[in-house]
Amino acid sequence: MTEMAGKAAVVTGSGTGIGRALAKELARQGAAVAVADIMIDNARQVVEEIAAAGGRAVALHCDVCEREAIRRMKAEANEALGPIRLLFANAGATSFEPLAEMADADVDWIVQVNLMGVMNTTRAFLPDMMAAREGHILATASMAGLLPGWVDTGMASRSALYRPPRFGGPREGVPVHVPEA
Repeated sequence: MTEMAGKAAVVTGSGTGIGRALAKELARQGAAVAVADIMIDNARQVVEEIAAAGGRAVALHCDVCEREAIRRMKAEANEALGPIRLLFANAGATSFEPLAEMADADVDWIVQVNLMGVMNTTRAFLPDMMAAREGHILATASMAGLLPGWVDTGMASRSALYRPPRFGGPREGVPVHVPEA
């Protein structure tokens, strides 16, 4: 798809990093964007930046680990922007601790965000797109399994701040093991 103008888009995890850049670029190209993030203040900041540049966006709170939160976000996005035709399942979580040292809550949280978050978000929006015979879904994925590198978005230093209470809650000061370039 090359034409974004006039389409309504949802970008999960768009309060920072790659999602923020996606939301801003979609708006620059004329899409109306639902900036969905677990950190609503970050989403609001992105919406302010989009509006200041002349774009149209709405900030929505969403924890992609929760199916009901995704359904609520979808309803709010549809109400604010109309039918969603572009979905960017971008929310992500990571840990830079060695796997053998990770707590069960860390593993559960990463799987819930990175796997189930994408699946549940896709399942929420796909039926409407199929019924309309129109729409595109993209999921952001890590290249860490393919290349020894990373995108410096600040995720390493912030990721633990986004942990919901059932996964141990937000944490600060988690040691970050940055891969060698």
